[in-house]
Amino acid sequence: MTQSEILSSFLVLAEEADLSRAARRCGITQRLLRERVASLEAQNGSRLCKVKAKAVRLTQAGKHLQRSMVPLSAETGSSRRIRIMQDPIADLSLSYWIGEFARQASLRLDFRIDSGRSPGGRDELGLNNIDMRLAYGGPAKPGGAFVWKTLFEDPIVVLLRNDHRLANLRCLQMDALREERWVLPSPRFMPYIYDTLIWACRRAGLFPRLARLEHKVPLVDAVLGGSAISLAPSGFLSHCPKEIVGVPLRPPVTIPFGAIYRAAEVRDCIHRFLGRVRLASRL
Repeated sequence: MTQSEILSSFLVLAEEADLSRAARRCGITQRLLRERVASLEAQNGSRLCKVKAKAVRLTQAGKHLQRSMVPLSAETGSSRRIRIMQDPIADLSLSYWIGEFARQASLRLDFRIDSGRSPGGRDELGLNNIDMRLAYGGPAKPGGAFVWKTLFEDPIVVLLRNDHRLANLRCLQMDALREERWVLPSPRFMPYIYDTLIWACRRAGLFPRLARLEHKVPLVDAVLGGSAISLAPSGFLSHCPKEIVGVPLRPPVTIPFGAIYRAAEVRDCIHRFLGRVRLASRL
């Protein structure tokens, strides 16, 4: 079952307030409908409804979830366009994934892949009709003029050539990389990723030997040429050639991926749309 099927089944159940009618409307069995609701409850961490003699009554948590999933265009009666800027190092499939939820909510999205300068990316918010920015990390100082909403945690992987001696392992510990030469994402253009990696190294008692790259040599080219290994969010793999593989770390290290938007420009439709995406990302 897909995330959209689970969410839509819950909405139908909440509207019908009857297990039999909701199952018929969804075209599934009552047992499968119960399983979908149970899956949603497990992810939400609370009971969403009570069923007695097939009559359904929502709990407070269920009512709150139902309100958050009301069609986003209900206030205006028309479609709302949200323009989103996305980091170029993020998995491009995210655009299609989020776009699917926008389609179900009658919301038009306009994605744009930017130049990737994370520090200056906030300056684009509010300009050129950009409503929000999808990025790794989050504001250096939470609060203030910007709001940060985490959508999911992306695991950090070790980037290696597929013929590297460690490439066939299912996972790697930091200590196994002690003798390797490293190249890390730029602290100038990707400060949140760089800080996360440095913090993980220090916690493991590791002080990596950073490779000195020639001017403007891309990180991917350094790994592909065999001069160094690297660490990056797993979404980065979608931009790498097939000769590069990603091996997960154990214990795992993650970095949040989410949305940044101006606190002064918070719109109800944006807030509720992000709530739906966050819920779906946990399923």
